[in-house]
Amino acid sequence: MMGGAYFAILGCSDGSMTAYDLNSNHFVDGGAKKWCISGEIGHSRCNNHSMVIASSSGTIARFGTHIGALFP
Repeated sequence: MMGGAYFAILGCSDGSMTAYDLNSNHFVDGGAKKWCISGEIGHSRCNNHSMVIASSSGTIARFGTHIGALFP
């Protein structure tokens, strides 16, 4: 993520996610949903250039993130 940028990550019941940029008050990528995992997203955590997601089906996934790209 870019320096000084803060995002709210919104998980959906179909395993997709979208992000909201708190600085500009707009959805990232026009609010497009990105599929990340099977099952309903129950937990997500972002730090150290990675995102960990857990779903209702018991699946846990880890994705690397980098500047300019929030989602895998």
